[in-house]
Amino acid sequence: AKHLLPSEPSISYICSRFYRAPELVCESVNYTTAIDMWSLGCVLGELLCNSPLFGEENPAGQLAEIARTIGSPSEKELVAMNPTYNQPIPSFTRVPWEHILPPTVPNDAISLLDQLLQYDPTSRLTAPQAMAHPFFDELRDPQLHPKYTNLHNYTKSELVLFKDSQLLDKLLPCRLLQQLSSEDLAIVGKSKR
Repeated sequence: AKHLLPSEPSISYICSRFYRAPELVCESVNYTTAIDMWSLGCVLGELLCNSPLFGEENPAGQLAEIARTIGSPSEKELVAMNPTYNQPIPSFTRVPWEHILPPTVPNDAISLLDQLLQYDPTSRLTAPQAMAHPFFDELRDPQLHPKYTNLHNYTKSELVLFKDSQLLDKLLPCRLLQQLSSEDLAIVGKSKR
């Protein structure tokens, strides 16, 4: 896998169309892992709806389908996706998720979906932010899920992301911090007490 850097161009024709981020549909070659967070939102939406959210067969149709659901991008969002994109985008008003998703979908799931499916890549949740979202709080509750002991078994590179994201308390509860090695504690800016 390629390590994506914002300043390094990449190819724009990647990812299955139903899960392709709008900046890729707009032929951007300067993108980050935010494209994966969009794809995650598409998968979550598909799980919640039981069908793909954006199931068009060509790029123009795909962008129109996205706009029909989350509204047309603003000029600022369009520039954030690809400042050189100059194709017309149909004008649509955002449809509330409550009108798209089944009534049984919890509010936390709607909130997570909405924060992942943002036009501006910098407005989407990062992976650590998504993991810390209240939608996953139940998984972190040791009373409800005592068998999920490996849920917090993070690599050193993941620990660095958590330190940077200021989400450490949610992603690595106090009881688990005590189990980290001195080296791992140093990575997240903590020390043995």
